[in-house]
Amino acid sequence: MNRPLLLLDVDGVLSVFGFDPAAAPPGHFVSVDGIPHLLSTDAARHVLALTRDYELVWCTGWEERAVEWSAKTTADCPVPQNVNM
Repeated sequence: MNRPLLLLDVDGVLSVFGFDPAAAPPGHFVSVDGIPHLLSTDAARHVLALTRDYELVWCTGWEERAVEWSAKTTADCPVPQNVNM
């Protein structure tokens, strides 16, 4: 059976911001084009859970950097193979 397609805006979902630096959420910092990003392991797990019921298509403004950026999350959570830019 085919799963429904889910277009998922990931820019502010996996790369989180606006938290208290003294109480950062679980994740790890990476630098993309010199800009620090906290990649949330909790958010990555929630996104992964969606793959059970949906065919995910990542929607992102990262353009050609999306594949590189999303690969940085694989240490904690596999990413969908159909990353769209």
